[in-house]
Amino acid sequence: MKHLFFDIECCDGVHICEFGYVLTDGNFDVLQKECILIDPDWKFRLTGRRDGRDLHLSFEEDEYRRAERFPAFYEKIREIVEASEQDIVGFSTKNDVRFLATACDRYQVPRFKIKTYFDIQFIYAALFGEHKRVSLEKAATAMGVPIDVTLHRSDEDALLTMKIAKVMCAAKNADIATLAADAEKEWKMSRNHKEEVHCTIADLLKGKGFTDDFFGDE
Repeated sequence: MKHLFFDIECCDGVHICEFGYVLTDGNFDVLQKECILIDPDWKFRLTGRRDGRDLHLSFEEDEYRRAERFPAFYEKIREIVEASEQDIVGFSTKNDVRFLATACDRYQVPRFKIKTYFDIQFIYAALFGEHKRVSLEKAATAMGVPIDVTLHRSDEDALLTMKIAKVMCAAKNADIATLAADAEKEWKMSRNHKEEVHCTIADLLKGKGFTDDFFGDE
């Protein structure tokens, strides 16, 4: 089974300007690596955004503007993400899949058929990071993975994601699919534990004279 690690950069947190990927074999040996620049046909908003987070890109705006727009790369990206016998892996993968869907809808082309994917950010949080989701850089540092890549460049971020996944699999002596399943179980157990603790504290406070109104509607 091959692994497709991919990452997307956006000009404003929504519209794609980079699609980068790393394809490996089952042993995490790199078979292909590429960074595709895309003209987002949208205004670049890297600073002063509503959520307060600045975006960082590895290329100048005019380099993206000189590239072709998403429809020119649609078929190529479709062949990459819809290839058979591969796992799709990313870091905060749900966001990247959503960016692809936004681009497809915008240009009125069918969405890519991505039914299953694995999220290294989630796996890290559940199994290694005390249930806290962190940035790619922080996850790499915590896992002892050298940051010898250009951060915020899509193919390099995909490569770093791959290296983190490789260390995780070695640490647990498991493949990515098994880690993902274990992460789901751990996350649910942790959530259930927090709910049980909350209920216990609530009962204790009620026993000391607090009324149901104090806690509000559940």
